[in-house]
Amino acid sequence: MTLSTPHGAWDVEAVLGMHAMYSAGTTRSVGYSAVAPRRYRMWDEAMSQLLTDSEVSHRLAGLPNWGRAKGDEPAIVATYELTDFVAALDFVHQVGHEAELMNHHPDIDIRWNKVTLVLSTHSEGGLTSHDFELAHRINDVAGQEG
Repeated sequence: MTLSTPHGAWDVEAVLGMHAMYSAGTTRSVGYSAVAPRRYRMWDEAMSQLLTDSEVSHRLAGLPNWGRAKGDEPAIVATYELTDFVAALDFVHQVGHEAELMNHHPDIDIRWNKVTLVLSTHSEGGLTSHDFELAHRINDVAGQEG
């Protein structure tokens, strides 16, 4: 059975089967690559390599609204100002959707109409291409892609 969504067609039985394997602990991640529309396919292991300091600087130069986070672990951070609390919650919901599709999740702080997002690949101990791909998707959601 195929489910059509605004994001493409999904093989529902395959997604449910992979979810069952994930829930049973027989697979490391859901790995949507076999069933998801091309735009949302999971990344291969090469995307998990840590980026060098110069690679991070280069990628940040092309990423509006994002900068280096302060702290012990390398991370990138952005704050978005929305019209009110409800708009902030809606934005976080949309970010959550993108994060789930990538199986890569930001740290989120909501302060009334301001949402601060921090990205880092904790399992790798720093920044990877996953972080920058999700940051671009978040900017798309916010309408701030440069």
